[in-house]
Amino acid sequence: MKQKRILALIPTLGIGGAEHLCVNIVNFLFDKGQDIYLYTLTEKRDLLPKLKLPAHRVANDDLKECYLGRETVLNSSSAAQNLAVYCEKNEIDTVVAVLPFSHFIARLAKKRLANSANEFRLLTYYCALDYSSSSLNASLLKRAFNYYNMRLAKAFDDISICVSKAVMKDIEDNFYLADPHVIFNSVPAKKGDSELAERLFKEWGFDPGEFLLIFPGRLHPAKAHDFFLDAFDEFLHSISETDRKGVRLLIVGGGLLEQEIKRQIENYSWKDQVLLTGFVDNFHMLSYMKRADLVVVPSRFEGFGNVAIEAMVQGVTLLCSTAGGLKEVVIPNYNAYQFIKEDKSDLIDKLLYIYENREDIEVSAENQLADYEARFSLSAQAKQLIAIV
Repeated sequence: MKQKRILALIPTLGIGGAEHLCVNIVNFLFDKGQDIYLYTLTEKRDLLPKLKLPAHRVANDDLKECYLGRETVLNSSSAAQNLAVYCEKNEIDTVVAVLPFSHFIARLAKKRLANSANEFRLLTYYCALDYSSSSLNASLLKRAFNYYNMRLAKAFDDISICVSKAVMKDIEDNFYLADPHVIFNSVPAKKGDSELAERLFKEWGFDPGEFLLIFPGRLHPAKAHDFFLDAFDEFLHSISETDRKGVRLLIVGGGLLEQEIKRQIENYSWKDQVLLTGFVDNFHMLSYMKRADLVVVPSRFEGFGNVAIEAMVQGVTLLCSTAGGLKEVVIPNYNAYQFIKEDKSDLIDKLLYIYENREDIEVSAENQLADYEARFSLSAQAKQLIAIV
């Protein structure tokens, strides 16, 4: 039987969670002997050096933007035509489209090839809470486009893959999913370097005996930095003054809210005990987490929770909210602790419990590693994907 020829379609290979996911899956499938190609809709391809595919299996369009917006929708016809021609030329059997912009272009391309010998199967991959984080009520134009895109999805999508049940519900409540499946994201089993972290912490004036909390991730409203900082303030004032001075907070990541977060921190008496790193590469983030006493992920919205799994791989104590996919990632008191999303009292109680019992934590690195291998490893994800494709 002829092997299926698969095309992974993604707007860009810039630095991002979905882009890393795509590269990791493509590389794994290629290593397993799958007939796999990759196509980007823009020329931005920072992750190209990490891709194992030979050059003849990689192609791109030259769109200037890589998200669904007025300009990209106006340019969608030519992008769809280019993709249809590429699929026809390379005899693509299945397109796996990652992110909403790719879904839209792939639907238009399949429409052009409909009822021909070159019509491909379309798998749409959903990685985020697209509707929870951006309401359809924002504008009439947005609702009209969503209706048109949904009609295309009903006509041309064959299978929908969601990275969590939370993402599946978010899409189903507002859109259409064809033969939906849930496949958890995989996260590479990369370890950080605690010695590197120790050297940098020493340069920053950290005391090795301090209780170190790390809050990783981009500075975005969905991550709930404002909520966490207020809760952290109350937590610190719940412990003795001596203990309070021995607690340090490191916020790892950058983003549009950096100045706003800095202004909020200036209002606290403990402002000298918190440091913002700005943007750092993944290896540095993993290294900082590996050295932490506690990693916190207090998100308001979270499609899945890659950073939580990365923390588990480091074998570090982890505290997450119940937002979105985090509720599916966390097995409370086994691989992490958990508090009710945006419930300040519950978060403070969990912080106090972990701090007071830091020498006798139930969550173990052994539990985290076993759960990672079973549910979040690349082989676990790829095995499910191959069965569907």
